[in-house]
Amino acid sequence: MFPELAKTMNPAYRRVTVAQLLSHSSGMPYQPNTPESLTDGRGKTVQDKRYEYVKAAVADPPEAPPGTK
Repeated sequence: MFPELAKTMNPAYRRVTVAQLLSHSSGMPYQPNTPESLTDGRGKTVQDKRYEYVKAAVADPPEAPPGTK
């Protein structure tokens, strides 16, 4: 979805599928390590804020191996 994030993405997410994202089994943490106040502060629109959240989330390591929970 965001190929420009591939260089900063944690390698563990490279094989995560859309099905895993939609079923909450990608291993992605509920909340990124970056505080929400920072990710929200980086975006002006709701879409920008969501994008900043995604950037922060995919940089963090998964909470569980993708596909397990």
